[in-house]
Amino acid sequence: MKSSKFSYSIAAIIVFIINGLIVGNSLIVHSALADETISIATLEYAPWTGKDLKNNGFVNHVISEAFQRKAYTVKYAYLPW
Repeated sequence: MKSSKFSYSIAAIIVFIINGLIVGNSLIVHSALADETISIATLEYAPWTGKDLKNNGFVNHVISEAFQRKAYTVKYAYLPW
């Protein structure tokens, strides 16, 4: 009787570990494959922002770097006043 309870406990632990590995692996794959894009509306205001400036201007460069460190890409839409 004791051995059957023990074998069920071991089986339950093994199933729990396998489920954890499967879920953890799927979360890692999902985050690695996720292509998150942030869209920001801005205007032409040199030297801070501008589509013809290096790195889209100083402010946009800082914003892009901050989001890139968290695996996001930034797309800028330049609108008139």
